[in-house]
Amino acid sequence: MPEENNLKKTLQLTFIFSIACSAGAFLIQSRANISTNACSYLDPITIDIVAILFGLFLLIEGLHDVFRHRLCHIREQWTKSFRIGIGCSILIIHIMQFFHKNL
Repeated sequence: MPEENNLKKTLQLTFIFSIACSAGAFLIQSRANISTNACSYLDPITIDIVAILFGLFLLIEGLHDVFRHRLCHIREQWTKSFRIGIGCSILIIHIMQFFHKNL
């Protein structure tokens, strides 16, 4: 039972941190759409595709690690939550750039 509680707390932290990172990335990126100095919008589409793949890797690998070490206490898992949040942020930023370039 304690291991289920550890996993639940870790997943709650991961969810909250990922939502916060995603919201921050969305707000920053949506303001960059307005800016005329958004140099990353000039990068080729392959940069966004590769970044999306790396973001997915961070997300999937982090979740895999959380479930593989589900018996660990949340103090030992917070770096995995951080990794997942960064992966979500990368995904949000580059998906938005991808749509901006192609729409």
